Formats: sequence, structure tokens, C-alpha cells
Amino acid sequence: MILSEATIVSARGAGYADTPGIWSDEQVAAWRLITDAVHAAGGRIFAQLWHVGRLSHASLLDGRAPVSSSAIQATGVNVFVAERDGVPGFVQASQPRALTVDEIHVIVDEYRQAARN
Repeated sequence: MILSEATIVSARGAGYADTPGIWSDEQVAAWRLITDAVHAAGGRIFAQLWHVGRLSHASLLDGRAPVSSSAIQATGVNVFVAERDGVPGFVQASQPRALTVDEIHVIVDEYRQAARN
């Protein structure tokens, strides 16, 4: 049995550079190659779905603020945004904004769709 780590349910749920997602057709097709190979070898694979909430950085979200249950910034938390010139790019998590009730429903739907994918 294989349990994947950190498979993002939507682009706005990203919190670290270079983590896989499962929301686009291209990502689903790539996962299909992996899951087919695991199944062909007699194994099972499960995706750990996530949305990092406030533990993200605006540079990973097209300049938008991360979203969370509140607008309270995670202090002392660094997130990996990119590697530059061989140096890991860790930066302080950005100031989040609080989700609206409607946005919470959207994220629940993103999880639902990611599970289907």
C-alpha cells in the first residue's frame, strides 16, 4: 500500500513549490500512469488530499493572499517557494485573509472533486 504525500486539491490550496496536484485533467492523466503501474504490480495507492490554508505564500498563489478560517498570520513559519542558485527558497508565510462561508463551500467541493479524480 502506498499513501501519497501532499496532493493539492486546487491551485489556491498550494503551500509549497513543486508539490503535486490532482485538480486538472493533465494532473489526473499523470496520476493515472502512476496508479495503473501500482495496480499492475498488485498494490494499492491512496492520495493524501490537502489544502494548506494559511501556511502558504502569495508568490505561490499568483500574488493572492492565502486563505484561512481567520486572517491571523502563522508566525515563525517558513514555506518553500523555490530554489534559486542552489539555495532553498524558504520565506515567511504570507498574511492570509479569512474565507467567506461561500468560499468554504467551494473548498469542500474542491476536495470532493479531487477525491473523484
